[in-house]
Amino acid sequence: MEPTTPKIGVFLVEDHMIFRQSIAEVLQREKDIEVVGQCATASEALSLIVATKPTVLLTELTFSGMGGLELLTQLATISPNTKPIVFSESLSERDLLEALRLGARGYAYKKISTDAILDCVRRVAAGEIWLQTQHLEILVRSLQTRGRNRPVSGAQLSPREKQIIQLVLAGCRNREVAKELGISEKTVKNHLSNIFDKLGVGDRLEMALYVLDKKLLAEN
Repeated sequence: MEPTTPKIGVFLVEDHMIFRQSIAEVLQREKDIEVVGQCATASEALSLIVATKPTVLLTELTFSGMGGLELLTQLATISPNTKPIVFSESLSERDLLEALRLGARGYAYKKISTDAILDCVRRVAAGEIWLQTQHLEILVRSLQTRGRNRPVSGAQLSPREKQIIQLVLAGCRNREVAKELGISEKTVKNHLSNIFDKLGVGDRLEMALYVLDKKLLAEN
């Protein structure tokens, strides 16, 4: 008998009860997805996430009290393997960039289609980053207006640096990169710092977008 593939455990945090229940019903109908918990506030979610250890967290961005961004900040500590997706009605560049910098693997409008929600959950669970076209446009526009003098060639990146970039693009965190390459987390951080300096970027998100835009890893 073939082993059963574990279901994608999803936890929902949303203060609009009807919307939250509707999303839960959509997810629960899928054979490969299980809603492991849901609640109305970010503060209430903390202990429940610790108990359920979901594969994916679906959260609103704005709550009364603790907000969604603070929840993302704490998620890395309380359940580091959980991959967060943010639901928002905002096209704010600040909100989008901050959510991604805090570890969000997906960012979507609340009014997206059922098929898009399912695609987002499955892709994020598989380690991918999922963004809608309008959010990608905001990110590209943001980088274009930063005014940094960035090199256009990847020739100055060492083979090890390219390995690290590839793992970051695959969704690996520093400790996962370290384990994969057989090096320490401190060495990974040092490499990332050097990469940021070489590419003229400020963080992992800018690095990923820049590398993808310039197709550096495809160069010889």
